Amino acid sequence: MKQHSESLKTCLAENLIPRGLTVNKFAAVLQEDRLFRMQWNRILRDCSRRLVECVIEHYDKQHAQNVVEIAETYNTLNENELWTEEDKDQLEQ
Repeated sequence: MKQHSESLKTCLAENLIPRGLTVNKFAAVLQEDRLFRMQWNRILRDCSRRLVECVIEHYDKQHAQNVVEIAETYNTLNENELWTEEDKDQLEQ
């Protein structure tokens, strides 16, 4: 998850939008108007960029939550009387 987030951050820094997050929608009207098409495409690029930012934010929040949950689970296991050193070694592997 962290790698996905970092990869998307790199894409944004290089002004790239991954294909799966690119919004492609053709206007049903005013296709002959060059200025309209340019504005339309600029809006779609902005939308795509914002979607990437949304995914990054989600991944970062989820990663932080996962780290906390793993730490809490590990602490709970350490408090368990039946938790042995052998169990700890297996978990670390």
